[in-house]
Amino acid sequence: MGKSKTHITFRMVEAWEAKRTDKGGKCAQNIRLEIERISNEKLRLEPTHPSVEGGYVQGYKDKGKELDYKVYCGNDLIAILDPTCSHYTFENSQIMPVNAYKGKVIKQSKVPAFIVFSMELEPRTLKDRCVWIRGKDVIKLNHWREELGGKIQDNHYTDKNDWHRGLQTLVDELLKIAELH
Repeated sequence: MGKSKTHITFRMVEAWEAKRTDKGGKCAQNIRLEIERISNEKLRLEPTHPSVEGGYVQGYKDKGKELDYKVYCGNDLIAILDPTCSHYTFENSQIMPVNAYKGKVIKQSKVPAFIVFSMELEPRTLKDRCVWIRGKDVIKLNHWREELGGKIQDNHYTDKNDWHRGLQTLVDELLKIAELH
């Protein structure tokens, strides 16, 4: 008997997928800049991989082992953070899903984690249309797979009551954490 060969199949990224990744990168960058601005540069967010703000990077494969940003106050790592642009309003969203791999990252993190959604359809400024949730509130419920948006997804379906409004409240929370360091 011969040795079996492992074949890896790659598919070409479609233009709409690359464009969506580029748009997500710009959204993440805007959220980072706004958090740093609101904190008067006390907080610094460092991207964990090239596509966080760079958009589509040919050949890059996210391994799902980190959230998008490490949050620093001075030289101290105080939190991790993951922004997402959502094409809904908070009021009209029936669910607030967070991908299961992010839950795994949150569970393994030695610092607090936060998920931020920019509710793009809300007619508010960026700092006011963003909502956020603590990682510990994301993972308090199990995750499960179901069809969502035309494909099977594995998500934590969070309680909308655990979400907080505005980047100012997030910055306040992050600065409280920094004081404890």
